[in-house]
Amino acid sequence: MSQLTGSLCADLQARRGWARARGAIVALVVGPLLGSVAACGPITSSSAIGDAERAVLDAKKAEASEHAPYEYTKADAYLTKAKWLDGQGQFELSAKYAREAKEAAAQALDVASANRERRSRIKGTRPGQLGPARPGPARPGGTKPKPVIPGPTPSTGAP
Repeated sequence: MSQLTGSLCADLQARRGWARARGAIVALVVGPLLGSVAACGPITSSSAIGDAERAVLDAKKAEASEHAPYEYTKADAYLTKAKWLDGQGQFELSAKYAREAKEAAAQALDVASANRERRSRIKGTRPGQLGPARPGPARPGGTKPKPVIPGPTPSTGAP
């Protein structure tokens, strides 16, 4: 009986050793995989923010703030929100806002280009010019009008 108990105890100890070894192997294999999956959030968010920053910068260079102010402001606001969320550790939402910023910046580029073309088709204008220059009313002799000063007039003596 003691022989049976001894072999049973040895068998249980061997199994426990294998269970511990198996747990260590699983931890060594699965641990880095989980760590890399957890690191995907910040990487994806940072990448999306970088793409959005380039798109907003391209829109700014194309003067979208003047020719498509709504779309440009929307893109800039979404980019600011994405950066803030990234700083708060909300990487999924940050990436979403960054994608929205990139789309809004692309839309701002399209609208700015269309508005610039439309303005350039107006007769007598160049891109960036609102309309043809009109001369002001001509004054005889090129003199300025005299300012009116309140007070008594010389002819009547009363105001």
